Amino acid sequence: MANTRILLVEPEASVAEDLAEQLNRAGYAVCAVASSGQQALEEAAQARPALALIDLELAGTPDGPGVADQMRKRFDVPVIYLTGAAAGDLLQRARMTAPFGYVLKPVDARQLRLNIETALCRHEKEGEFRETEKRLQETIDELQQQNHLVQVMQTNF
Repeated sequence: MANTRILLVEPEASVAEDLAEQLNRAGYAVCAVASSGQQALEEAAQARPALALIDLELAGTPDGPGVADQMRKRFDVPVIYLTGAAAGDLLQRARMTAPFGYVLKPVDARQLRLNIETALCRHEKEGEFRETEKRLQETIDELQQQNHLVQVMQTNF
């Protein structure tokens, strides 16, 4: 999935620069780098990334889990968390956002690539499932309408 557009949300400039370089070497396109939650949401609205890498321990409002939740709800962007050693409430909140992966810092390039490819594949499959589910519901609705018409016709004759 070369040239996949990735939004990087990392407050530490040196870490963000290193990650962007790793992603570019791996064939991904870093479409934007954000250092805060608000900036990340603004960049996502403009850049429409295929995936977001978000520092779990992002300070401010919204924080890492808050950004991830909005990415999913507003833009249907899968999220992989970058983390040092999150625990407790933050990790629990992160789980509630249904992330597509976690990558520990310092980032191993192979682990990062594996997480990205797995997340992209899973997101694609979930999209196919949602589309199938939508078509199935449309078919059910159509059959219910037809059944209703048959019942109306039967009562009138």
